[in-house]
Amino acid sequence: MRGGIEKEANIFAMELLMPRELLLADLDKIGNFDIEDNTTIKKLAKRYRVSEAVMFYRICTLDHWT
Repeated sequence: MRGGIEKEANIFAMELLMPRELLLADLDKIGNFDIEDNTTIKKLAKRYRVSEAVMFYRICTLDHWT
C-alpha cells in the first residue's frame, strides 16, 4: 500500500514542479528536441529548478514524447 502512496506523491510533485502544459510548451519552442541532448536537459532542469535526472525522467514520461 505504501508504494502506491509514494508513487502518487511523486507524480503530484512532478506535476507541481514541472507542469505538463508548460513543459510541453517549452519543448515545442525548442523544436527538434533530442532526448540525448544534455544541454537542453540542463537548461530545462535549471529553469524548473530540478535535477537533470528528474527532468530527463519527466520528459520521458510525457505522453507527447513517448
